[in-house]
Amino acid sequence: MKSVYKSCFELALGAEPNFTTYKYRDAHGMTVRVIDYVFQNTFEVVGYLALPESDLIDKFMGNPCKDHPSDHYSLAFDLTFK
Repeated sequence: MKSVYKSCFELALGAEPNFTTYKYRDAHGMTVRVIDYVFQNTFEVVGYLALPESDLIDKFMGNPCKDHPSDHYSLAFDLTFK
């Protein structure tokens, strides 16, 4: 079944980002994946808060760290009615 809701990143960028969480787990090692979404079907996405580039993230520690206090990134979008 196809949903009527669309991801805001998909609408803004044409695809999901490479990651929304980047952290080290003892049992799994470095975990880099997309697990956070904002879905909607009423608005047009006119802007968004960019996620950090992967080269700015400590590849051994991941997050949280001094520059990124959470292992998830903030997802923020500027929306307007269609």
